[in-house]
Amino acid sequence: MDAESLPEPADKSIGNSVLPFDYVIDRGRRLIITTAEGAVTVAEVKSKLESLLSDPEFDPHLHEVIDATRVTKMYVPVTDVFEALNLCPRSRKSRTAWVVTKSGKWATLAHMFAAWTSVHSECTVFHDVPSALAWIEEAPLTDVHDRASGAGER
Repeated sequence: MDAESLPEPADKSIGNSVLPFDYVIDRGRRLIITTAEGAVTVAEVKSKLESLLSDPEFDPHLHEVIDATRVTKMYVPVTDVFEALNLCPRSRKSRTAWVVTKSGKWATLAHMFAAWTSVHSECTVFHDVPSALAWIEEAPLTDVHDRASGAGER
């Protein structure tokens, strides 16, 4: 996996507006890349999750990088985020990397979300995408065999 590159996201524009969330599933790299930007609302978080979970390519064993470095405002109560995190099935062996700016409310919230998520799978916060991808790349490949046998799952 090349830690310097992410797949190009789809065109996120609709008319003159930009969608705050987009994701790409890269099955070859066993990775979901989510990007968020601008002002984020509860409805958009829920819409992204519904879209991801209904995507035929989605697999809870895939790792995920959430690039939120371009989020400017978050109109999502913390309780709603925790509710959304609980709805997303994840493998105990999958990794989630939050990528945020180094300061501000969003960075603090990302650390809180990572701590909450780490109860169910590995999760940590980074300040740049290459570091997040390098950490994802270090994940053992054994979970593919564990998934086939059902071992290690709750």
